[in-house]
Amino acid sequence: MLLLFTMANMKKLFIPGPVQVDRRVLEEMARPMMHHRSAECVALIREINGLLSELLGTKDSIFLLTSSATGAMEACIRSCVISRVLCIANGEFGRRWHSVAVSNGKDARLLDFGDGALVDYGAVADELRKGDFDAVTFIINETSTGMENDSKALKAAVQAASGDAAKDIIILADGVSAVFGTKVDMADYDALLFATQKSLALPPGMSIIIANSRAIGRAKLVKGRGYYFDFLLLKKRSDENMTTTTPALPILYALRYRLQEIGKQGIGSYINRHKAMAELVRSRIRGMGFRLFVPSSYSNTVTVISNNLGVDTEGLIRLLSEKGYVIENGYGPLKNKTFRISHMGDITPADTGELLAEMEKIVKSQLSASSLP
Repeated sequence: MLLLFTMANMKKLFIPGPVQVDRRVLEEMARPMMHHRSAECVALIREINGLLSELLGTKDSIFLLTSSATGAMEACIRSCVISRVLCIANGEFGRRWHSVAVSNGKDARLLDFGDGALVDYGAVADELRKGDFDAVTFIINETSTGMENDSKALKAAVQAASGDAAKDIIILADGVSAVFGTKVDMADYDALLFATQKSLALPPGMSIIIANSRAIGRAKLVKGRGYYFDFLLLKKRSDENMTTTTPALPILYALRYRLQEIGKQGIGSYINRHKAMAELVRSRIRGMGFRLFVPSSYSNTVTVISNNLGVDTEGLIRLLSEKGYVIENGYGPLKNKTFRISHMGDITPADTGELLAEMEKIVKSQLSASSLP
């Protein structure tokens, strides 16, 4: 009864994470604890790994980490970068890759195209030709700007950079707000990371890395990989359907449930739901007179809106919250210059329509007040 009461009074989250989580997911998390080295836990992880492999169309290794996605970034850097890495950015999370690499003692070059700018893949190839890079980092969906980047173009740039030698450049991809929210082709990456609190519509607390044989082979050449995030130890445990250390068992229960539900629905339908809500938001936002922050390559999972109308962004966010809808201010340097509406989590097109109707009322009221003499 307490859970039902709490769910009934929850605000609806339209932020890029944590996202709205269905009551049935939370009930899965209330299952009794088990020994994490038991046959029951092995069976649970085996089922999760099988579902991930099937839904994402991969036979590569799957690492389940009790960590945020930033921890998964660190795992990729520590295990896949021998010395020099090129970090591509057109938003704050691309820059985070660079910060993680530098903090781990890697020679990291930041190639920053600016917030919301299209990546120049010719420039990426040129930069790779200049230096002895052994890895490149990439954001599939830049959550701070609402732009989806071109993974195929990145792979082509890496291949063009130095012919056969490009095979030695490992592609490390952040799919945090992309995987299960837009279509991804596992063949485009050597190591792909994502997390539970985005398109999977689960609570935060776990991240997932899918690593191919090239990434595993690279790890064998890297010294100082650490312990917790060591790809070789993670692979050993994954092959045993275990985790390196004690996992977040409640989230594993929820993850299995969510993957089963996506399987029943079909991953194509699941992704299309995100796309439909994104298109609804873009249409209605333009109708209010706002502009989208990026000119093209729109994200399926988060829309970033320019505050070209000069509304009181913090006031808009506060008033919507009072009505039961939570949206997000701009991220980092884009705070108050933009605001963000997420299409992830257990929200529906109907929920989204209700949010937009309330937003339109507030925006009209703000603009009317500002026009008074």
